[in-house]
Amino acid sequence: MPSLLYGATLKSKKAQNNLRLYPWFYVLFHCYAWAAVFFLYFSERVTLQEVLSLEALYYIAVVILEVPSGYFSDVIGRKKTLVLATIFQTVSYALFFWGSHFFILCLGQVFLAFAFSFASGTDQSFHFESLKLFKREAEFGDRESKIMKKAMLFRAIAQLCAGALAVLSLRYAYGLSLLISLIALFIVVQFQTLEIKKVNQYVSFLKQLKTCFSYLKNPQLLWITGFIFTFTICTHFPYEFMQKYFALLDVSKSFSFDETPLVSGLISSCAIFIAAFVAGKSITLEKKIGFPCLILLSLTINGVILLGMSYFLSVWVVALILMRSIPSALSRSPLRAKIAPLIQDSERATYMSINSLIGRLGYGVVLLGLSKAMAGQEMSWHSLSHLNQVGFYILIFCLVILSVFSRRVFSRF
Repeated sequence: MPSLLYGATLKSKKAQNNLRLYPWFYVLFHCYAWAAVFFLYFSERVTLQEVLSLEALYYIAVVILEVPSGYFSDVIGRKKTLVLATIFQTVSYALFFWGSHFFILCLGQVFLAFAFSFASGTDQSFHFESLKLFKREAEFGDRESKIMKKAMLFRAIAQLCAGALAVLSLRYAYGLSLLISLIALFIVVQFQTLEIKKVNQYVSFLKQLKTCFSYLKNPQLLWITGFIFTFTICTHFPYEFMQKYFALLDVSKSFSFDETPLVSGLISSCAIFIAAFVAGKSITLEKKIGFPCLILLSLTINGVILLGMSYFLSVWVVALILMRSIPSALSRSPLRAKIAPLIQDSERATYMSINSLIGRLGYGVVLLGLSKAMAGQEMSWHSLSHLNQVGFYILIFCLVILSVFSRRVFSRF
């Protein structure tokens, strides 16, 4: 009997260790040091059409992998899925660091899609279920908010360093990302496997999908899915085209080197520092103004940024771009806190993956269409303006629809 009690205590301590290690894993896995210069990196090696094709390839690969990876997580387990995601990420960064040909870049994008698909939904499910094991799930929203803040602060520092390193060579940004990913891998293998009862361990993939789609009968979850679809598409336009906007702006002609990677890294870093502060206050703000108002505010901010980038090539637009990460910082933790308790443990990762799939499928289709429309064109201000206008008008259309239905959906709650 004493040995059984000792074993239970030891297992409990190891499970508690998940709550200590998870924030560090999340911060490192979601560091994205390369994000400050990736468009410049691709543009240095391939044509504009190929750059857009590479991005479309990533999103289409994510669409194919997103839901199966969520099902894999629900059936096989959170830890194994996160370990695989981190291995895929490490391989991807290694391919980008050492490769330069279009085929190698395509391969890197596919591995990156594997990494993000396997992590999507699984990381937050692992966090929620680790808390639930100790009946602390009420802490989930606040903890997610704090972790998000830390992740953004670290990402800001990493992207600033990546921008500085990219002045020497753009691939060095991926070298830094590779080192950080290896540290994340070291941490994730130390997680304790969660022994949570899986009522659907032997349920077929199609039956799991049917069950997860049935959650969309809940008007709130359906409205949230509409937001995620809109947000995923429109928030990526400033992210994708910001670096080329700075290159066209050419704010520092007096430098004796190409300053664009450094400027991009600096502005990305400042934007994330601002968003980190917002992320820490997101749950508090939601309690004051309400969930739907917070979500619509995040879309409105993104719309203002896209408006500036669509119609003005001017230094003052940089002030808008500095708000680029605020919409994500505002919405992510409240979204997770809203969704997680409404979904069964054994279906949570699959459901989260379906939400991600819907948004990424939309953006992948948009990118594929844009790559065809831009065939043979150089990246001029005229072409960049038209690209951003597409995102702006999609956002306005969807924002109106979500606003109209928000009162009806949330008025009873």
